[in-house]
Amino acid sequence: MAKSIYSADQESLLKVLGRIRTDAGLSQQQLARRMTVSQSTVSDILRGQRRLDVIEWISFCKACKVTPQEFLEELTFLLTRK
Repeated sequence: MAKSIYSADQESLLKVLGRIRTDAGLSQQQLARRMTVSQSTVSDILRGQRRLDVIEWISFCKACKVTPQEFLEELTFLLTRK
Protein backbone atom coordinates (compact mmCIF):
# COMPACT_ATOMS: atom_id res chain seq x y z
CA MET A 1 0.00 0.00 0.00
CA ALA A 2 1.28 3.48 -0.88
CA LYS A 3 2.61 5.68 1.94
CA SER A 4 1.63 8.95 0.27
CA ILE A 5 -1.47 10.74 1.48
CA TYR A 6 -2.18 11.43 -2.19
CA SER A 7 -3.37 7.93 -3.05
CA ALA A 8 -6.50 7.04 -4.98
CA ASP A 9 -8.02 5.77 -1.73
CA GLN A 10 -7.33 9.13 -0.08
CA GLU A 11 -9.06 10.85 -3.00
CA SER A 12 -12.12 8.66 -2.36
CA LEU A 13 -12.07 9.67 1.29
CA LEU A 14 -11.89 13.35 0.36
CA LYS A 15 -14.78 12.90 -2.05
CA VAL A 16 -16.96 11.43 0.72
CA LEU A 17 -15.95 14.15 3.20
CA GLY A 18 -16.82 16.87 0.69
CA ARG A 19 -20.12 15.32 -0.35
CA ILE A 20 -21.26 14.83 3.21
CA ARG A 21 -20.43 18.44 4.13
CA THR A 22 -22.20 19.74 1.04
CA ASP A 23 -25.26 17.55 1.60
CA ALA A 24 -25.43 18.81 5.19
CA GLY A 25 -25.60 22.34 3.76
CA LEU A 26 -22.65 23.49 5.85
CA SER A 27 -20.00 26.01 4.93
CA GLN A 28 -16.49 25.26 6.07
CA GLN A 29 -16.91 27.90 8.78
CA GLN A 30 -20.15 26.34 10.05
CA LEU A 31 -18.59 22.89 10.07
CA ALA A 32 -15.55 24.23 11.91
CA ARG A 33 -17.75 25.77 14.61
CA ARG A 34 -19.63 22.51 15.08
CA MET A 35 -16.36 20.58 15.30
CA THR A 36 -14.77 23.25 17.52
CA VAL A 37 -11.78 23.63 15.22
CA SER A 38 -10.62 26.47 12.99
CA GLN A 39 -11.93 26.98 9.48
CA SER A 40 -8.37 26.54 8.20
CA THR A 41 -8.26 23.09 9.83
CA VAL A 42 -11.44 22.10 8.00
CA SER A 43 -10.03 23.47 4.75
CA ASP A 44 -6.80 21.52 5.22
CA ILE A 45 -8.77 18.33 5.90
CA LEU A 46 -11.02 18.76 2.86
CA ARG A 47 -8.02 19.47 0.60
CA GLY A 48 -6.11 16.47 1.89
CA GLN A 49 -3.40 18.57 3.52
CA ARG A 50 -4.25 17.21 6.95
CA ARG A 51 -5.63 13.84 7.99
CA LEU A 52 -8.40 13.32 10.50
CA ASP A 53 -7.83 11.23 13.56
CA VAL A 54 -10.69 8.96 14.61
CA ILE A 55 -12.02 11.40 17.23
CA GLU A 56 -12.08 14.23 14.67
CA TRP A 57 -13.72 11.94 12.13
CA ILE A 58 -16.52 11.11 14.57
CA SER A 59 -16.90 14.83 15.29
CA PHE A 60 -17.11 15.47 11.52
CA CYS A 61 -19.84 12.86 11.16
CA LYS A 62 -21.77 14.23 14.13
CA ALA A 63 -21.49 17.81 12.83
CA CYS A 64 -22.87 16.70 9.45
CA LYS A 65 -25.59 14.57 11.06
CA VAL A 66 -24.47 11.29 9.53
CA THR A 67 -23.51 8.19 11.44
CA PRO A 68 -20.00 6.83 11.20
CA GLN A 69 -21.58 3.67 9.78
CA GLU A 70 -23.23 5.63 6.94
CA PHE A 71 -19.93 7.34 6.20
CA LEU A 72 -18.04 4.04 6.13
CA GLU A 73 -20.65 2.41 3.91
CA GLU A 74 -20.24 5.13 1.30
CA LEU A 75 -16.45 5.08 1.52
CA THR A 76 -16.35 1.28 1.35
CA PHE A 77 -18.57 1.35 -1.72
CA LEU A 78 -16.18 3.73 -3.48
CA LEU A 79 -13.09 1.78 -2.46
CA THR A 80 -14.45 -1.58 -3.58
CA ARG A 81 -15.58 -0.32 -7.01
CA LYS A 82 -11.96 -0.17 -8.16
